[in-house]
Amino acid sequence: MKEDDRKSIYEKKIEQATSQFEGMPVKKQKKLIKKERLRANVTNVVSSLSVLLLILPLMTLGSYIYYGISDRANNYIEVTLNAIYLTKPNTDIFKIESQIGMFTIDLDLEMSKRIGQTDYHNGDYSYAMSFNELTDVKERSFAMQPLVNRQISGPTFIHPYKGGMIDSPGAEILLSLPDSYVAEAHISFDKVYSVDEASNFLPNGADPVWFAVDTGRDDSIEGTNVVKRPFGFPVSTMNYWSTVFSSENNRSDAFLQALNSLSEHQDFMESLFSTNKLFIDERLHYIEENGVSVYGVTVTGSVEDLRELIDVEQVRNIEVGETHYGDQ
Repeated sequence: MKEDDRKSIYEKKIEQATSQFEGMPVKKQKKLIKKERLRANVTNVVSSLSVLLLILPLMTLGSYIYYGISDRANNYIEVTLNAIYLTKPNTDIFKIESQIGMFTIDLDLEMSKRIGQTDYHNGDYSYAMSFNELTDVKERSFAMQPLVNRQISGPTFIHPYKGGMIDSPGAEILLSLPDSYVAEAHISFDKVYSVDEASNFLPNGADPVWFAVDTGRDDSIEGTNVVKRPFGFPVSTMNYWSTVFSSENNRSDAFLQALNSLSEHQDFMESLFSTNKLFIDERLHYIEENGVSVYGVTVTGSVEDLRELIDVEQVRNIEVGETHYGDQ
């Protein structure tokens, strides 16, 4: 198209636009201008929304790609589960919900513990991540009412490396409870044993649910012989996720695999529990050199069966955890 023709077209359009105002009252001109301005604004908003609606799916897709690379999301979830299994005696995960957002992950877990033959919901754990950084961690735990009037501060083990006894009335509590009750008990041994050895001297009615492993550190609370943070492994789990503990793996081998997993994500794990140092590499090296030996176990069963622990010579200490009236 020639330049003169193009100019002619523009001039015609200008003439058409200005002709609309010829003979039109000023008030009506202002109204028309206002109307056209509103129309232009609406067009701009629609255009912006269209661009935004196009960007959002792309950002969401980018988030899934980001967390899918190297299986990031599943790795974070699995490390979380292994960390809970290794540091929380008699704890299982029965519900997992995760959601990926705009380069974020939200994870919600519901935890349970076994008393007798029944699993009870005993806590929730959740966190939010942005890229690779934890932005929020929440943990809520609650205990069923114990029969005895005392404060349950958590599982108590004493390490055989430390001398003396703790002031625990575990035996007296078991003797005072009615036979109709079930309970959990945290048992400390006089020395370290293999898992098979410990399983053999435990009474048949004392069902082991979690073993405390000797990782080369006594980890005792200063001034006491109480282990601050025991490390160990569950005997069984109901979790449907592909953790090492939900398979048919040998539990000692699974413990070693889980430690390796935590070693690869130490900063993340320590952020989960607000702990400055967990010495994962040191523990892992000790286990690789010395194998898996246990110095304690959490058991559950009827009070009548658990009383048999009092007469087991390898049992150094009994700490009664939660109790419940029979199995439901």
